[in-house]
Amino acid sequence: METIFVDQYHPSKQQFDRVIQTLERGELVILPTDTYYCLCGLANQPEAVKMINLFQKAIGKQDRPLTFLCASISQASEIMQVDNMTYRLLNSVVPASVTFLLNAQQKTLKKYKMKSREQVGVRIPRHDLIHKIIDACSSSMVGQPIENIENNADIEKLSGSYASTWLKTFYGVENQPSSILDMTMLPPKLIRRGLDFEKISAFITP
Repeated sequence: METIFVDQYHPSKQQFDRVIQTLERGELVILPTDTYYCLCGLANQPEAVKMINLFQKAIGKQDRPLTFLCASISQASEIMQVDNMTYRLLNSVVPASVTFLLNAQQKTLKKYKMKSREQVGVRIPRHDLIHKIIDACSSSMVGQPIENIENNADIEKLSGSYASTWLKTFYGVENQPSSILDMTMLPPKLIRRGLDFEKISAFITP
């Protein structure tokens, strides 16, 4: 696995282009996010999605909804069903370290050759570099956080057989979980309290 050290605010064009090309080939990349490092691939690359699913199974997370990383609400609406209330909530919160559980857009899953699933997780991260990468790619990304591991050797051992590249920053990764909000019900239900909880607390019934 190749490791690319990058300044998240000023990546070189060569570094940036190399990551985009790797993702567009259908390979997986470990990317920094506002929560953890995350094993990521493009949603429109079936082999990448398959590898994410295999990684989830290997770490015992196969029962989790597939999580999509998006750069905007507009892009997220291609993946999940967004009504007026959902849009207003998202518009007041994102970008944020929050995972939203919503009903999936089945036509998009079919277009991406994914198996049908009732719900998906969607994140619009609070991380400029991730937004720039997604904007430069041909689709949103699917990802699985590499949770609760701070040792570099352990990250490589756990995910090195799945990822071809690790985009590594010197700062900016919190190593803390996102909050998770289930928006398939009214009122929305808090599944996990994590980063940016204060941004969604007003929408949750005590």
